[in-house]
Amino acid sequence: MSLTRTAEAAASRTANSRWLELLTRAGFVGYGIVHLLFAWLALQIAFGRSAADGDQSGALRTLA
Repeated sequence: MSLTRTAEAAASRTANSRWLELLTRAGFVGYGIVHLLFAWLALQIAFGRSAADGDQSGALRTLA
């Protein structure tokens, strides 16, 4: 079997993988959640928190 056919077979198996599809979907959900968290923090800083809370040195502490 040639290298090209081996690669094609592997790509075909991967394209039909249910686990890969589920992992991809979970990744997109996680990506969306991270963006929602940042939007929530930005809105809290913009509308409800003092200017000191917008300091970059405290951003990771706020998330923790």
